[in-house]
Amino acid sequence: MDHQRSKTVLILDHSSFFARPSGVTFNVNVQNNEQQQQQQHDETNNENTLGMKSLWTCVVECVLEYCRILFDIFEDDALITLIVTGIDQRDQSSWWNRYKNLSQCMEFFAGIQPPNERSTVNDDDLLKHSLNEAITALCTRSKKQHIPSESDYTNSGHIILFSTFNTKRIETIEKDARTFHESHNHMALEVTDFVPLTKCDLTLVDIRSLDQSVPTTHPELHSVTSILHRTLYYAQAGQMLFTRMLQMLLKQHNLALTTVTGIPMKEDVASRSSLIYDVDIVHPAEVHDSLRERAPLKYWRQIKEDVETIVLKWSAFS
Repeated sequence: MDHQRSKTVLILDHSSFFARPSGVTFNVNVQNNEQQQQQQHDETNNENTLGMKSLWTCVVECVLEYCRILFDIFEDDALITLIVTGIDQRDQSSWWNRYKNLSQCMEFFAGIQPPNERSTVNDDDLLKHSLNEAITALCTRSKKQHIPSESDYTNSGHIILFSTFNTKRIETIEKDARTFHESHNHMALEVTDFVPLTKCDLTLVDIRSLDQSVPTTHPELHSVTSILHRTLYYAQAGQMLFTRMLQMLLKQHNLALTTVTGIPMKEDVASRSSLIYDVDIVHPAEVHDSLRERAPLKYWRQIKEDVETIVLKWSAFS
């Protein structure tokens, strides 16, 4: 796996905005004594039996799924760093050794309290500081970059920022990212553990609750410099956010999606019919190249929830 696909920094805004309800609900099952169980039974159809996730919870779930897929596919080559605004990164010397599996990512989030509903600090200053940390991380050599190779002068990476944005804030972030990038590249000429950043993709994900519409479902692209490129996604919490995550993942890491349909599960005794299900598989894009050699893939392509996939039908060997 090359350096261009390996380094990814995910920044999560921990401001009071993300303490808000997302509109995404989940079932709450409470074990209680007999009287309370009877009361719960009587209120089965009441909305109180549903819990609602905060925007923070939805973003954390999305980030963990992003990490899970990368770890499943690239294992130790998946270099990921997690940054939460306002949370001190104590050991900056181990940017690319800290998160080597999903369990470590989950432990990181488990130690962070939910956002405070009341803002007590300047959120923009915290965001600026986290952006500086992200550029620092991308310019810090990974373990493989300490080994001399032909790719010493190729250091590309991705920064994904989950927050809420307006035009002024986007312009400020672009300006700060450009300043940090230029200053860190100068530092890389003098600091042994630093390597210049030759390409940086900055992805902004504007998070909204389910009752807020999005202005567009298409990403907005902008070249800040010849090296720094910005992409803006709008997403409601829940399924739309996971779809945007998958779109980013496929694009950033040269991956593709294949959907296998009609997989038999088991026979439903009540209806006397067999249950079937579909499975989505994320994998390196090169897999589709081998499929193209066998058949024209244009006849198998489908757009599934704004994501292109190749659809294959399950076939059992007799």
